Formats: sequence, structure tokens, C-alpha cells
Amino acid sequence: MLEQNALGSAFFNYWRDSFERSVLFLDVLRERGNVYRTRSARTAPHVLSFDCELLVDGRILPEPVNYVLVRIKAPADVAVDPSKRPVIVFDPRAGHGPGIGGMKHDSEIGVALRAGHSCYFVGFLPRPEPGQTIEDICRAEAHFVRVVAERHQQADGKPMLIGNCQAGWQILMMAAMEPDPRRGDATLLLGRRTRQEPDALSRRPAGRNLADLDDGRSRRRRV
Repeated sequence: MLEQNALGSAFFNYWRDSFERSVLFLDVLRERGNVYRTRSARTAPHVLSFDCELLVDGRILPEPVNYVLVRIKAPADVAVDPSKRPVIVFDPRAGHGPGIGGMKHDSEIGVALRAGHSCYFVGFLPRPEPGQTIEDICRAEAHFVRVVAERHQQADGKPMLIGNCQAGWQILMMAAMEPDPRRGDATLLLGRRTRQEPDALSRRPAGRNLADLDDGRSRRRRV
């Protein structure tokens, strides 16, 4: 009888624990859904952790794109020297959320601001403009760089470009398409290279070859 009672008690405790965990899991899903709906309702959801000012909205350019240029506002305890060359950080669009290139204060933006440089950020909106191409984006980014250069004509140096991941090769395309003497050098952060994975672009060739199927919406995209 004691063994039966112990078995029944263990079964009840297991069932109750399973039920409570299920309720907690459903509550997490509820909170996740609420966060998604709240962020989706915003015009420009992002994780950029710096205050900023919109300078150029790419949606109103002759060839509209969903990219924007913003000026990063320096924190109250940081002094910006207008004589120093400005820095432009380009947000990568490679599966990340908008603003990932400046989601932490200990980042390229934070380092540039603490060093006294004026800082700008090129980010993107969730939905592409109808018919936009990578060439349109490159031309828009070239325009963004010209805007920054014109704002800092008295600075000691041309704008410094920092491209993270996908944004790195994109600004290389921009520079090749529209050479401009007002543009300075660029720092490209293209990812990790190891002996096992010598080049991220060479991994999973089958997935790479399938990347353009289904109008770019294939679930097997791995690039």
C-alpha cells in the first residue's frame, strides 16, 4: 500500500510539474507574440541603442530604397570635434534586425564618438521598396556619403566608412559603381576565417546555388 501511495504521489507531482511548465511556456509565447505585434506596428523598428536624427530617407530618392541615413547624437558626456573626419557605419542586412550594427554602446559607433568623431549610421527599414535592386541601394549609399562629406568640408580628412558583414561587400560595390574623390577609405569587417571554414562565401555550395530560386524566397538560402 505504501508503494502504491508513493507511486501515485510521484505521478501526481510529475503531472503537476508538467502542467505548470506548460503554462509557463505558453505565457512566454504570449509575451513573445505581444513583443512582435508591438514592434511590427512601428514604422522603423530597430535595436540601435543611440539617439539619432534622420537626414536622408531613401524612400524619397529618384530610385527609392528602404535605406536611411541618420546622424548619431553624441551622449551628454561625449564631446565631438568637428575638425575630425566623420565616421559612417553601415548596417548589415544579412538576416539581422535593423540597427544591429549599433545595438551596443561598446561598438564602432561608441568608439568613434569617444574618440571625438562625428558619427553617422546607414540603416534600413523592414520592407524593401517595390522594384529596388542592389544597384539602387549602392547609388543611395553613395548619395549618403556625399551628404556627409558636404556637411564636413572643413574636417581634417574624408569620411571613414565602416561596413559590417554584408554591408562590407555592399560598400565595395558602391565604390566600384560610383568612384568619388570625396570618399575616404573603408574598413570592412567581413567575418571569421578558420582552417575549417576558410571563406564564409564558399560554404555549402549546394545551398548557394539554390539561393536565387523562388524569387529569392527559398527556405534553403544559406548565403
